[in-house]
Amino acid sequence: MKNYLKNHPFAPTGLFIFPILALAFFMEFYLPSGAPEGYKSFIIAFEFARAPAEIQNLFSGLSPETIKNIDKANYIDFGFMLTYSLFLGLMFKKAASVFKRRWLLWGVLLSAFIFLTDFIENILLLNITKIYLSGTEIAILMPILKNLHLITWLKWGGLAVAFVLLFFGMKKNTGIAKFTGAALLLSFPLAFWALTHNPVAETWFVFSVFGAFAGMFVLAFWETGGAISESRI
Repeated sequence: MKNYLKNHPFAPTGLFIFPILALAFFMEFYLPSGAPEGYKSFIIAFEFARAPAEIQNLFSGLSPETIKNIDKANYIDFGFMLTYSLFLGLMFKKAASVFKRRWLLWGVLLSAFIFLTDFIENILLLNITKIYLSGTEIAILMPILKNLHLITWLKWGGLAVAFVLLFFGMKKNTGIAKFTGAALLLSFPLAFWALTHNPVAETWFVFSVFGAFAGMFVLAFWETGGAISESRI
């Protein structure tokens, strides 16, 4: 075990996969199974909503109890965002040491920024459900949705930039590292497509972010420190 940890410097950080998966499972348990056409997940449609009509379409037919369950999922998400942000920040910190590139420490600050935007996003989502349940005229949501649009893109865009930063900082000398590098880069071009507010584009963009995290976990458990440190990009 000691030799494994010595040769796999990212492995301890990779253990974050367990709380991340657990929290993701519990969030999904409270979210509605249905989603608007083009989306594969309710929460993606909710986060990227821009107009009151989209909220009306999203919540139409849902019982007050179901909407309260959405709030429960968002409360769980506070733990989820903290966990994945810590994982991302610690990966950048370790990468700066392993790859001998101190500028990767900027990724630690970027991870904190992503956590902050995700935190604000959740507050906005909770405000939206509160207003919807109150029966207030739904048009009042427009200013909140404008803020949500900005914050949501600061979060997801920040993640895409973080992956690009890690891509240029890591050393891609093995098949595993090259696979991870490809996974990290995919979300960046998809982000521009998602800016068109196309449901399919937004869905694939979010899935590509999940894929980038999956690639990072693969790197954490299978890549060896010796192999990385002796190579060049």
